[in-house]
Amino acid sequence: MLPRDFDRIARASFSHVLAPHGFSCEASARCTFYRKVSEEAWHFIFPDMRFHKPVYEVRVFFSSPAIDPEFSQKFPDDLGIPLDTHSVLRIKHGVSHTPSVFSCATKQAFMTAFEKAVESALLMEAIPFLDRIRSVSDMLPYIRHPYFAENARVYLGAGSKQ
Repeated sequence: MLPRDFDRIARASFSHVLAPHGFSCEASARCTFYRKVSEEAWHFIFPDMRFHKPVYEVRVFFSSPAIDPEFSQKFPDDLGIPLDTHSVLRIKHGVSHTPSVFSCATKQAFMTAFEKAVESALLMEAIPFLDRIRSVSDMLPYIRHPYFAENARVYLGAGSKQ
């Protein structure tokens, strides 16, 4: 499957599940879904197709203009991920560093994997994980990337609005 075909199919499938939870991918050139939950917190979910194999994983993370000075320039497709490698969806284990991978060799393979595993994992694992993150102080325990962790500490030390 070509990347543009993947994005088209993934955009439609993920929209069906994520739109009722406030996610959009309108500003994305690819297939990055996002929602703003507060002045400090944004949530992101996107299917990430691998280059050399017909599979994809699902990235789940949060970000904030308060911890990423380039947020507005890189939104939504090119943001850094504060969770670093701990931002992939793993079936029945939530968001971690070990991804579940899903076939996308064909449209049918994509749809089968989405219907059997991805859809429920989004609803049961990804969205509940993100629902806990509504501020920079909520983010801090999950941030793994040192750059974002330092920016969060500076922001919180400067007296964020909570």
